[in-house]
Amino acid sequence: MSENQSEALRQLSREKMRWHGENFSGKRLLVQCEQGLRDSLQFCRYLPLVKARGGIVQLSVQQPLLRLFANLPGVDELIEHTAATFAQAQFDLTVPMMNLPYILGTTLHTIPASVPYLTVEQRSIDIWHNKINCSASHLRVGLAWGGNQVTILGQSRTCGLNAMVPLARIPSVTFYGLQKDATTNAANTPPPGMRLVDLTAEIADFADTAALIMNLDLVIAVDTAAAHLAGALGKPVWTLLAAVGEWRWLLTGNDTPWYPTMRLFRQTNPGDWSGVMAAVEQELRALLSATAK
Repeated sequence: MSENQSEALRQLSREKMRWHGENFSGKRLLVQCEQGLRDSLQFCRYLPLVKARGGIVQLSVQQPLLRLFANLPGVDELIEHTAATFAQAQFDLTVPMMNLPYILGTTLHTIPASVPYLTVEQRSIDIWHNKINCSASHLRVGLAWGGNQVTILGQSRTCGLNAMVPLARIPSVTFYGLQKDATTNAANTPPPGMRLVDLTAEIADFADTAALIMNLDLVIAVDTAAAHLAGALGKPVWTLLAAVGEWRWLLTGNDTPWYPTMRLFRQTNPGDWSGVMAAVEQELRALLSATAK
């Protein structure tokens, strides 16, 4: 979305009443996914709590998430997050999605962390099962190695596929690329010895990514949308964090109150992913050994 479109949304939002958490029975509330895809995936969990306070809940969401969010609990109407559709929407109140944790009084102990809160149609899961073509004896692991390259923070979250060389040494593992952006081309030249299957050309949106993830045993990803999606689906996910992390991951610890099935691997030194990958290699070998028994 362009800056002009974003400003148009902000102006329209100011002209409507902002919701502050009160009961809105008999009214229409528009919740805006105004930040990035990671944020939409993480905070859509609040929609059932919003719905419990009143009337009709509309959700404006980014186009790649429309099909995945089609049956999201707590949402009555789903629209694409653009200035044009926003201007035509009929609503009485509006609120940015990222305001919901504050409005609803969230603490570390009251985060709505039941998973899965996103689901995938069984038909889609079956279709992607047929695409995977993996030996039943192999562990199936999804990989995402890059953040948004347009931003400095996105670049700092990026480890790159070559940093995952230690994982290539592990036998009986088939990896699947989940990277669908400028860093996707790296999958064409994976580290020597790594069995990496790249099906991203067949991924149309996050509903497809979700169906693929549902067929995997584990996702290993930097802090990108793929990690949040796996957590929202209730799948095992190991998230690789840069030393300068974001508020959502707190400062220490290898778990997170946001996603019960997620494990965190933190950088010790900024820019150095070697320690992270050594730890991931060790844990992946242990997982492979445990599943082989």
